[in-house]
Amino acid sequence: MAFDALGAGAYAWLVVSSVTTVQALEAKAAERGTTLSRWLPGSLLVATIGPATRRFLESRGVAVDLAPTGQQSGAGLIDIWPEHQGSVFLPQADIADPGSAAGWRPGAPSSRP
Repeated sequence: MAFDALGAGAYAWLVVSSVTTVQALEAKAAERGTTLSRWLPGSLLVATIGPATRRFLESRGVAVDLAPTGQQSGAGLIDIWPEHQGSVFLPQADIADPGSAAGWRPGAPSSRP
């Protein structure tokens, strides 16, 4: 399962697009008897799209390393994404717009949603 790989350090980045995503990740951590901040490896970098999600993550002890200051969207994050930064965990709901991950392709960060 991808969440277990996340906790084991298989990803360089976690990209969080919403408060709902944070809540889903917290539920997965709770199923494993821990909190999200304890589940995430110390080497993991965290990116988010908007200020509300950033505040929500930080209120739970998860530091945010990258967030767009201009366009608050996935496209805005891709615009500021550093090159060659390793694998990315981009959790999405089954009802998510499939186009929302379109920028995470060769040339952009690698993804394994």
